[in-house]
Amino acid sequence: MNFQERFTKARVNLIQKYPFWGQLALYMRLRENKNIPTTAVNLAGDFLYNPDWVEKLSQTDLEFEVAHEVGHLFTRTMSRFPAGGIFPVWNYASDVVIDIMLRDSGLTPSAISLKAIPDTRVEQFKGKI
Repeated sequence: MNFQERFTKARVNLIQKYPFWGQLALYMRLRENKNIPTTAVNLAGDFLYNPDWVEKLSQTDLEFEVAHEVGHLFTRTMSRFPAGGIFPVWNYASDVVIDIMLRDSGLTPSAISLKAIPDTRVEQFKGKI
């Protein structure tokens, strides 16, 4: 199965299991980008992905990553970046908030998420967002 098929399957699975996240994922367009290390989203709603990285993801991890990028869109991570802020810090804080919402929705965290945002960090900020 090529990545476009896997991405479509991820969106269908999200719609079936997590309609809020899946519905929003329907609006994203795929854009291959080998200049980014993993996945990202832009203000236009494009799902940017490095094909070398995404091919290693399990289907469950891909679903979480798609929903995670959706989270950056509806929380307006990029457009709410404060003047004078430090983007890596802002992005990480956004990642924590989004992953808490995803976990609270019942999604299984991806291996990538668990490595970047361990359970101790989730517990530290849960209920404070």
